[in-house]
Amino acid sequence: MTAVKADGTAAKDIASYFIDLTTDGRVTSKVWSRTITNAKYLLSCGYTKDEIINVIDYLLNIKHVNMFSLGYLNSCIGNALKEIKRLEDKEKTEQVKKELTSSNVLHQIEVTDDNESKERNREKLSRLGVQPRFGEELTFDLFEGQ
Repeated sequence: MTAVKADGTAAKDIASYFIDLTTDGRVTSKVWSRTITNAKYLLSCGYTKDEIINVIDYLLNIKHVNMFSLGYLNSCIGNALKEIKRLEDKEKTEQVKKELTSSNVLHQIEVTDDNESKERNREKLSRLGVQPRFGEELTFDLFEGQ
């Protein structure tokens, strides 16, 4: 496996983003260099800057994990990305469900007249091309004479 060369500016951006979220901004040079090293390692493993930032946001804001080091991401980034994808898919399906229910409500019209119901059913049959089971309707009533 060949390692991807890490982008130094992306690593610096990730490190500063992480430090801004987890500290009050005052860090030692040792913590700063270790954070940049961890960010470079994640980038060299093939993760993108956006993926790493999304995982940081997910862990801090949604899961409420108290992270003190970016090295924590080395062990959980794969699972966190799967969970983020699952949450995004769930949100998309809920949005589609809402759109479908709102469009179905618009198409549902209450039938107030029996003739209106007959016309709607005739219209449906003509669209589907379905013929009556016994051919054409008879013009006389069989039970009329009894």
